[in-house]
Amino acid sequence: MQVESQSATAGKQQMRARLNAQLGAMIALGDLQRYTGPDMRVTARADILLDPSVTETDIAGQSRWTGVWSSSNITDFSNISSPAEQLTYLSDFNDGLQNRQPRWLISGNEINGLTIKPETLLSDDITANLATVGGSVINKSSINRDDTVKAPKVEILGDNNVAEGHYAFWVSDEGIKARVNMADPFLDSADPEEEYYRSAMAQVADPTAVSNSDGVQLLSATSSLWKDTSQNPSKISSLKNIPMFLEDDLPSGANLDGVSREFFHDFTVHSSGVLANTKDGGLKRDL
Repeated sequence: MQVESQSATAGKQQMRARLNAQLGAMIALGDLQRYTGPDMRVTARADILLDPSVTETDIAGQSRWTGVWSSSNITDFSNISSPAEQLTYLSDFNDGLQNRQPRWLISGNEINGLTIKPETLLSDDITANLATVGGSVINKSSINRDDTVKAPKVEILGDNNVAEGHYAFWVSDEGIKARVNMADPFLDSADPEEEYYRSAMAQVADPTAVSNSDGVQLLSATSSLWKDTSQNPSKISSLKNIPMFLEDDLPSGANLDGVSREFFHDFTVHSSGVLANTKDGGLKRDL
């Protein structure tokens, strides 16, 4: 009976943890839809706001946060005559994006935007580590980079407002990363029309041409499946299986096991987009 009771208690705790995580994911998706859904919204990482005198290690865990800005230049509601502009202004105001204020897609940010400044460091006791050295990223302190990510923990209140758990989330901006599983169907084509289509395609990222934080190329003096028409990089479904595709070409002693950690914030296999007009709203028409 004691074993059964302990097993039931453990199962209950695991179920509660899963539901807490699901709640955080649902809130993250809701924030993503609300703040980045309108066409006139743009995103960027928090490190673009860093003063040159401040390094990423000064605000450890915060420089990889995703911020949302409004691209609207409307600053005074009283001078607006168009209903569409009024709607845009009210939307920005309700979302806290007026006057070029950013909104951070991070847990604990439901009311006021968090300020990315060294003097507002988040203490470890109120944060969850969502990207850690040895887990998702590697140590890059030698080049004053910090790829770790922290997010504020949010209490989940139960009966009588007693905390029964926490959730934390961070929305990563896949749109600013290099898409490494794109194939070029016209790579060796001599047809003028196909060459034209090739010039209109998105650029294909070849991770083997990139140097890591130690200045070493991932793969040197060997062939690349991104430049080989007999290969199909579109089959890469995760950064973790890039070494599988390069295994036959790896030089003796080469090790790509850490590629997903080295380029966790730089490479992606999921990036996609829409040709939206971020200045005036709607889809782009004059391409």
